[in-house]
Amino acid sequence: MIICFFDKGIFADGSNIILYRPIYRRALEKTVEGVDKMYKSILLAADGSENSTRAGNQAAQLASLVKGAEVTLVYVSDFKEDSHEELHDGGAIEFELSRKKKIQPIREALEREKIFYKTKILHGRPAPTIIELANEGNFDLVVIGSRGLNALSEIMLGSVSHKVVNGVNCPVLVVK
Repeated sequence: MIICFFDKGIFADGSNIILYRPIYRRALEKTVEGVDKMYKSILLAADGSENSTRAGNQAAQLASLVKGAEVTLVYVSDFKEDSHEELHDGGAIEFELSRKKKIQPIREALEREKIFYKTKILHGRPAPTIIELANEGNFDLVVIGSRGLNALSEIMLGSVSHKVVNGVNCPVLVVK
């Protein structure tokens, strides 16, 4: 039996969260028991935006509740963004450093909470790349920031977080 689980709340730092994903009854029972038995493996998708930094903080808080939790921090560099920056930066090393700099606040949050994490910087279209990694990686949870597009932009363009929610096989936490 599939149950749609939707919850909205506010974390201690004042940021809003939305957790939405069709889940099986057993997963819902685990949710009621508590987070300490879930979310050992978290995929955190980040793009350097303010909302992805908030998502990083929430992922760190969740992971700190679970002994032995591991976070995989992924930054997906879009092809259009790559070609623009390579022309101006002039080198692959500077290019990779600029990516790492964008996710540095998230890395610091994970280190503050003493969370074991690994970083992946991938190239491609963000939504399909994140979906593929999430579905192949056997993650318990995907955490992603909402871009906050207006209704018309989301209808016309779609959002990465919306595509990820609909494409992955595990629960998704969208933070805005």
